[in-house]
Amino acid sequence: MRKYIILVLLLLQAIAFGQKASADEANMIDQYAEHIDNFKADESGQARELVELLFIRERLSNLNIDWHNNPQNEQTLEKNIQTYLELKKEMDKLSDFAWRYGMLLRKKTEDESVITGHNRFVVLKISDAYSVVSKKIYEVTSLYVPNKKIVKGDELLTNSDSIEARKNALWLSAHLTMFDGFLKAYNGFFRNKHTRHMIKDLIRAKEGKDVRLDEVAAMAKHSFTRKSRNHLKKGLESYVNSRQDALRKFEDSSLRELVASIESNESAHDLHNEVDFDIKYYSLGDGFSRLLAGIIDATSGLFGNIAGRFRFRKGYMYEHEEYKVELLKRLKPLDILTEKTPFALTDTFIPGHYGHAAIYLGTEKQLKEIGMWDHPVIRPHQEDIKNGKVIAEALRPGVWLNTLEEFLNIDELTLYRQRDVLSDMEEAARIYERTLAQLGKDYDFNFDVNTLDKIVCSELVYHAFGTINWPVKYVLGRPTISPDNIAEVAYYEHGPISFILGNRAERRFEPDPVDKLDIAEKLSLTQLDDGRFAKETRRCRDVHQENGELTRVCYGKVEALIYKAPNESIFDSNPNLYQQAL
Repeated sequence: MRKYIILVLLLLQAIAFGQKASADEANMIDQYAEHIDNFKADESGQARELVELLFIRERLSNLNIDWHNNPQNEQTLEKNIQTYLELKKEMDKLSDFAWRYGMLLRKKTEDESVITGHNRFVVLKISDAYSVVSKKIYEVTSLYVPNKKIVKGDELLTNSDSIEARKNALWLSAHLTMFDGFLKAYNGFFRNKHTRHMIKDLIRAKEGKDVRLDEVAAMAKHSFTRKSRNHLKKGLESYVNSRQDALRKFEDSSLRELVASIESNESAHDLHNEVDFDIKYYSLGDGFSRLLAGIIDATSGLFGNIAGRFRFRKGYMYEHEEYKVELLKRLKPLDILTEKTPFALTDTFIPGHYGHAAIYLGTEKQLKEIGMWDHPVIRPHQEDIKNGKVIAEALRPGVWLNTLEEFLNIDELTLYRQRDVLSDMEEAARIYERTLAQLGKDYDFNFDVNTLDKIVCSELVYHAFGTINWPVKYVLGRPTISPDNIAEVAYYEHGPISFILGNRAERRFEPDPVDKLDIAEKLSLTQLDDGRFAKETRRCRDVHQENGELTRVCYGKVEALIYKAPNESIFDSNPNLYQQAL
């Protein structure tokens, strides 16, 4: 039986050890060490969040349980105890981070803000770290398993010698650390329906190539079962009944350290006293919500697929080789493209001016110039890019890579660019990662920004450029973002997006230049005397009339467009942030 356990541990270590920080992650850690004040002063705290997780991840990669050199002998046991205690410190830091981040997202959704692509990216990094540390602590619980009779009895720490006492204390402490770590993450994310749905959507969408969120969820679920909790409770009872005798009997510093780790565990007291943790999986309510969304999605999808087949002609820019060549001279990696196809029936039903948005990845030459061609994120797609598939977009068939030639089956094109996006290659790599992670997903006929297993064209940009505070609108209670909303950010004062060029063709092969002011008019924006752009917003409120009736009064208000960078972070200076979310 032990041979099979060793084989399982070998597999777990092969997975865990192989997940060291990438070269880009290591570079980000080095930059943090050199410019720590800049990271701490980061306006949104977003960069620091990722670096803190990378630090945890890097430390975990250097903490390995030794099961090669007879883990049952005292020397190896001592080594593994000290390694475990370091793993426990990392799990405590990680679970605290997870709880605080969950509270942050909870407050964000309660304020009717939308969870961004960056937020989801951080959650995936949290899951990645949980996966690594959980597997390593699981090795401890597998190597040092006490006899069931001892667990059920009163002598967990006094049934034998000091070596056996340390093994049993190590087993109990490791189980409690796992339970407490998962419980904090559960309290942070699963108590709120929006963050819970996000986690479930991430699992369904299998977001993040190297992150097995479903595995982490399965480990947590196993820890929460009544059987597992009862086993832990019995172990705690046996521990409590033998603790004092063991400490008097064995003069052992490692045993005292393990006892201290058990005593400081926040869940140990509640488990021992059979506190109801109120752990639910909300399958019924979540399932009904998903069923309702599925019905809407199917209905919208049927209409969209029928309407999508109706195109009355080809685009005036289609197969215009000269225009394509000139456009390629202006395009840079990670440019955002918005287009209009008035000859397509679907364009008629999309609100606003633009009907579609996409992301330009860059040619092989361009990707080599910026040092991204051999990046692990790009490598699986090199053949497609060599074949000209340089446009990432979401269409009715799903999310795919398309050629520039096919994309230009349009009448109008506008090019936008995030300023200095290529000056921060760590963030650029994350944009590529978030973009390419969407490939293969279905089209979101619900147009709901919060769903992850299905997305639309503008949601692709929204998720990919996750650190930008994109404007969203609520339609039938669902947050949505349109191509016009994407373009609108280029008109915000201090906005991160710039207008690069625009062209519109009203006849075949005759694209004319379009300036920023012309597009502003199409987006229903006006320019103020001070040069800023403004937008009329409609506000409504209930007013009591003299006769006692309640009347809905609406009015328009013109407001200057001013960009507000995301300012939410677990490093927020407001000490009441998390208490407010409870």
